[in-house]
Amino acid sequence: MSAKLDPALIALLNTPAPEPTPVDAIVRVARADDETEAALTTLGLQVRLRTQLIPSFAVTGPVEALAKLADQPWVAAVELDRPVRAL
Repeated sequence: MSAKLDPALIALLNTPAPEPTPVDAIVRVARADDETEAALTTLGLQVRLRTQLIPSFAVTGPVEALAKLADQPWVAAVELDRPVRAL
């Protein structure tokens, strides 16, 4: 598996599921632009949010589609979208 994928996503890929379940993820990219967003939707992902400060997209879609992103040169990382807690 690619170093670009969150270990939790890899675990989901290796866990058999009776039906595909949509997964929320953060995709860090080289550029958060319209062309990149179009590429994400072409792979079957729903874009929920685009950020520019740290170029990334919040997406929802099948874990298999998220895994395919690791092969794209414009993708830096794919991580599960988890709640953030203050210390």
